[in-house]
Amino acid sequence: MGVESEVQGVVFDFDDTSVLAVTRLRTVLCVLSIASLGGCGSQRSIDYGHELLSFHLEDAPVWTHSVRELAAGVDVVQPMDLGITVTALFATDASNGSPLRLYGRETGVLLDTVDAIGEGPGEVRRPWSLHRVTATSVVSVDVANRKVFHIDVATGGQLNLSGFIPFPAEGMYTHVVAATQTGGYILGGPTVEGRFTEMDGRGQVVRRFGELPERRDGQGRDFDLRGEYRGRPDRKMAAFVMTNADIIELYDLESGNRTAVVWGPWNHDPLSHGRGYIDLAAGENYIYALAAFQSEALPSNMGSTVLVFNWTGEFQGQIRLEGEYTAVSVDEAAGEMYLSRHAPAPAIVVADIPAELD
Repeated sequence: MGVESEVQGVVFDFDDTSVLAVTRLRTVLCVLSIASLGGCGSQRSIDYGHELLSFHLEDAPVWTHSVRELAAGVDVVQPMDLGITVTALFATDASNGSPLRLYGRETGVLLDTVDAIGEGPGEVRRPWSLHRVTATSVVSVDVANRKVFHIDVATGGQLNLSGFIPFPAEGMYTHVVAATQTGGYILGGPTVEGRFTEMDGRGQVVRRFGELPERRDGQGRDFDLRGEYRGRPDRKMAAFVMTNADIIELYDLESGNRTAVVWGPWNHDPLSHGRGYIDLAAGENYIYALAAFQSEALPSNMGSTVLVFNWTGEFQGQIRLEGEYTAVSVDEAAGEMYLSRHAPAPAIVVADIPAELD
């Protein structure tokens, strides 16, 4: 039984029986681009209207780090995104049985799962991303039920879901990048008005921002929709990476202005290559972009290198990791980076953040 979602007049089927859920939404967004906005950006160059920042990989350090396996086997099926709090590790999962999972942060032991799949009160269907909002809690976006909800750990150690808020009808929102002072959220996800939407505690639109780039041929806007959105913990900045390309956009959340665009090191046209950025993590000091290099013989949407930038877009170095991964999350205060993969052997691992980045 599929899950239908309608965005700008186009209905998409989130087929719950598919094992390709991790890549499905990226495909859906590409379909949205073709059906209602005029294309995926493939074979096109885009224009941001100002100078782009560029860099060379050889201009900064290379750190090689081993990883420690935290969770694997039957406890890890198809992990998609990770959320870290002081004591817990949350994971969204593409498997049909348990779309939310709770692990011990230090032990990796599976402590609880959410199995209430549906549209009723307290139920979820396709939780996608996770964003930490307090020392002990995260929020998630349910792309199928089109809601944002709060997750923490109850006194008895079980997952506790609360604060369900439907988000605005227009757009395909996939991430929360910040909680607002008024009880609402800033969402990442494409609309015809920009990359970001701020909503209040009732799900009403407060503002939209994040101007999209234009096509260089002057034929209108090029909606490059596939990407990952992350907010800085202080709620002042956000970053967007264009997946399967090598573009990072940085935004000031208060003004809504784009502050920088980093293009490189491969200079791909957006979405026209099978290599580039895969996922993104945001710390207080740095941005961590999981990437796959053109020369790496890796499965699609898996990478073994994390490129590190500061919040002005300056390249700091690259972290080479053991293994290949699909998602990354960081806790800079603890000096730890968490990564997950769903093939060939599903696992969640942890690695140290280079000491030079302290």
